[in-house]
Amino acid sequence: MARSPRTSRPLAGGSRVLRALCVTATLLAALVALPQESHAAARGPDARPAAKSQPHAVAKPQVVCQAIFSYFLERYYENPAGWGCATDIPRNYGNGVYQAFVGGEMDWSPSQGINMVVSGLRTSNIADGIYFESGPSDGWNYDAWLVRITHDDRLIAQAECRAGFNNGAVWCNRTRQGGPIGYDGPGHYQIVTEGCDVSWTGSHTCTQGWTIPVDIWL
Repeated sequence: MARSPRTSRPLAGGSRVLRALCVTATLLAALVALPQESHAAARGPDARPAAKSQPHAVAKPQVVCQAIFSYFLERYYENPAGWGCATDIPRNYGNGVYQAFVGGEMDWSPSQGINMVVSGLRTSNIADGIYFESGPSDGWNYDAWLVRITHDDRLIAQAECRAGFNNGAVWCNRTRQGGPIGYDGPGHYQIVTEGCDVSWTGSHTCTQGWTIPVDIWL
């Protein structure tokens, strides 16, 4: 389904951005403005969020590293070699923030928890495609997580992970989840997730809704 392009406006203040130094980086004093992306994440099988612009710096051989948004630092330092440099400044999307890295993208989605970070990391194993992770959903805990994946605007999967599941690859608990998203060919992948309470009848109540989307190009 076609989406209208997102517009940008500056976000005042860069106080939430910490300085980060990569091998090829220039030390930045502060971020002055974050261009605003206007659309919020949408719900439902026919209401996918608009795609972010493809990070132009990903394919360039000489990348100038940018300062990393503070909420992304913990996940970044879990695998700094995999993530590589931040190739763009943090940018607003709805009430959240996303940032492109050499290795993928991270999004801060506070409607699903003040510390909620959703991320997609390109994997070295082409069959796995992207490693997706979300959490923590501070303030909420869930019986299950739904994950929706599109490839070039075509729905390729909507999966559910019940809290406590772990098969060695895909795992989830009541506040976090992670696992590989299989390769479906080159192109644009978009991933969103939402946490749900599940009743004894099997019905789902997903009050906080979908996160802002992670956009990855393979």
